[in-house]
Amino acid sequence: MKTNPQAFEKEICAILKRVAPQITEQTLREIKNGKSITDLKIIDSLNLVALLCELESVFGVKLEPEDVNIENFETLPKIIKVLRTKIQ
Repeated sequence: MKTNPQAFEKEICAILKRVAPQITEQTLREIKNGKSITDLKIIDSLNLVALLCELESVFGVKLEPEDVNIENFETLPKIIKVLRTKIQ
């Protein structure tokens, strides 16, 4: 799978909308501009589990326990970075 940042961003945003349907287009713009999903209060512990499962499924990766902490998934660039390390 190619690690095109724009493709990652688009797919991750689609996943975020699936796991947290309360996300608006404005919220997505903020996320794309580097705002933390925890600061925006759109991801709780259940949404985080759903997000991780979706990321594993869509990108065909296996997230290890050491990968699973909110710091690795609080911004779009951090999510992309984790996915890139798992895909390469």
